[in-house]
Amino acid sequence: MILSSTISHVKRSIERWLGALVVLTILLSQPVLTFAQTERELLQTAREHMERGQQLYVAGNFQEASDAFMDAFEARPFSAFLYNAAIALDRGDFRDQAITMYERYLQAEPAAPDTAEIQERVAAIRAATQENAAPAAPRQRTETKALVSIESVPEGANVQLMRGDEVAYEGPSPFNEPIDPGEYTLTITHDDCTKSRSLIVGAGRVYVLVFELQQCEFLGYLRAISDPPGANVFIDDREQGAVDQTPTTTPLPIGEHTVWIERPGYEVVERVIHVQAGEELREDFELERVTWGRIRVTGNIPGADVFVDGERVGEVPFEGRVEGGTHEISVSSGGYKSWTSEFTISAGQLTPFRVRLQPTPSRAGAWITSVAALGAIGGATTLLFLGNNLRDELQLDRDAGTLSDGDPRLLRGRIYRWTTTGLYALGGLLGIYSIYLFLRNSGPDSEGTELDARDWALIPSVNPIARSGSLDFRLRF
Repeated sequence: MILSSTISHVKRSIERWLGALVVLTILLSQPVLTFAQTERELLQTAREHMERGQQLYVAGNFQEASDAFMDAFEARPFSAFLYNAAIALDRGDFRDQAITMYERYLQAEPAAPDTAEIQERVAAIRAATQENAAPAAPRQRTETKALVSIESVPEGANVQLMRGDEVAYEGPSPFNEPIDPGEYTLTITHDDCTKSRSLIVGAGRVYVLVFELQQCEFLGYLRAISDPPGANVFIDDREQGAVDQTPTTTPLPIGEHTVWIERPGYEVVERVIHVQAGEELREDFELERVTWGRIRVTGNIPGADVFVDGERVGEVPFEGRVEGGTHEISVSSGGYKSWTSEFTISAGQLTPFRVRLQPTPSRAGAWITSVAALGAIGGATTLLFLGNNLRDELQLDRDAGTLSDGDPRLLRGRIYRWTTTGLYALGGLLGIYSIYLFLRNSGPDSEGTELDARDWALIPSVNPIARSGSLDFRLRF
């Protein structure tokens, strides 16, 4: 009995220890499982703050821009964010804060290529502050830096960014460096696999590139060229977004691929290509203009009706498709003068119009004059009826020989006749004047301005080589 109880107690103890061990194992493994996801989310957060800071910087809101750059630094402590915060404070003439931020950047990047320039700038700010002088002369370079983040599988690949024939930046992956805006040649090397391509870096942007290097020998290249250039290139799945813009050289797995070339204002070109291992396949695409264009109508009266060739197509503000050629465009709204004119719509382009409708003149005076005219004519008609009755009555007395020359009805008849004539004349004049008031176009006419036709804005691309984009984009090398 005692032995059975002891065995049962030991068994329960073992079960409790095993349960605790399982829980501990799960807790210890959780950071490992979520590390990559958390890092990616933090980098995405940093990218959003960076882009917001760049917008504020361009708008001249330097203090707010610096705060946004430091929000990015809080998410991912990369030195590019410190530099951008420093240059924003410098541009805003926040001297002490700018010095502190420049020094933090130099501590993080002691071998930065612009170290000497920054040290000179800090000295200039300090000198101006000590002398209580006007702000130091602005720096010649006022562009913010970009962050280029490059990862590779496997890690440790050598990353080079070359400007011309000189190596501007170099280091192993993962590579997270502040980069000056400009055009570079990116080269990544691992073992016997070396690949290069162009990288255009914009100010205040975050570029995230992930390379898989194991299958270097199984790739070919598509060299896509279009006339005109600047078309978006979609490969295999249009919903994933454009991979680049023409002209471009894009690495592709060997095999068959479907390519779409799309530029706003031109017909979409679809083509099936076959990529061979190690081959650079050149494909030329001649783009044809669409036969229709678009119009955009804005104005001072929201909700005003927009007509094209007499057919209502929408209301202000309006943007819609119209066949190329000459069309009559009208805008009208109750209580306002309509605007109508003919224009030639260019195929494949957006033609904007700005319309200002003017109020129609008040018709109150016209209505009052019309009522007065009707009153005068009505009074004249009444007097005419009374005068005719009086004339008949006098004629009967005249025929009977009882009408005398001093009969007061004779004077009354003459008054009726004169007044009737006058009222008819007055009514006619008032009627003519009321018509004039109804037809008179007082005040300025409504007016419309045709702005210069232009190509539609290009569809955004998600290719991280040409611009910052999705963090999930991967290149197979």
